[in-house]
Amino acid sequence: MPDHAPSRPLRGAVITIGSTVAAALVLTVGVARADAGPLPGGGGWLLTAAVLLLVAGLAWGWPTLLSLPSPRGTSGVVAGTGVVAVVVATTTPGGASLERLPVVLGLAVLGACAHQLLRRDGRPRVVDALGGTLMGSGLATCAAGWATLPSVEGGPAVALSAAVAAVLVSLLQVRTGWAWRGPALLAVVGVAVVVDALRRGSPDGWGLGGGAGLVTTVVVAVLTLAVAIGVRALLGQGATAGRARSRLALLGAFFALLGVAAHVVAVL
Repeated sequence: MPDHAPSRPLRGAVITIGSTVAAALVLTVGVARADAGPLPGGGGWLLTAAVLLLVAGLAWGWPTLLSLPSPRGTSGVVAGTGVVAVVVATTTPGGASLERLPVVLGLAVLGACAHQLLRRDGRPRVVDALGGTLMGSGLATCAAGWATLPSVEGGPAVALSAAVAAVLVSLLQVRTGWAWRGPALLAVVGVAVVVDALRRGSPDGWGLGGGAGLVTTVVVAVLTLAVAIGVRALLGQGATAGRARSRLALLGAFFALLGVAAHVVAVL
């Protein structure tokens, strides 16, 4: 149907930008309002639900993105790892943190191995399936970084910077196709400066003020661009990357890595 061919790139661009904006908005609002949440380690219900939805989207589309065998089992292990990581991170005594996530990753290895042992299809491509499951589980664990931001000083400011930078990177990707990364980097840094100015104009500065706020915003913007380029280069070039499930997995992988990067920046 050649008449509809020109509309496919536009439809894909609209879906990419729309889903990025939605995820960034919900995560930022969730971090900003998490202080009123009931979870003992920080993080309200909105933020927790947003992170779990992020994990669910990643788990659902991950086998399709990598063309893995036994997709149901792979999705189950990835989703289970992400859920356990969020629970462990948000219920750590003394405040939400990522210090116990290595234990979760160890359990993910056991779960991935058990999945391969329980397969009833003759276990073809067992190495691909095991490696892909572990990679997806690692990404799902990284998503817990968003849930820890409310308990870190300056966490809301970092979340705001990461969200705005993510939206800008998505627009640049659709507009240029990464044909020029240098100007894209400069644009991200420039918008980060504008975001920092808006943050300073808010009553509480989103939890971070002064020169540290400007430096933090610029660093987060640069990291966001780096994460986006890395995810596209490593995961977005496959034959199945254009499918709906694969797009969801790419979005989940991007925001999961961005969550742990934001956590590290906020702590430092």
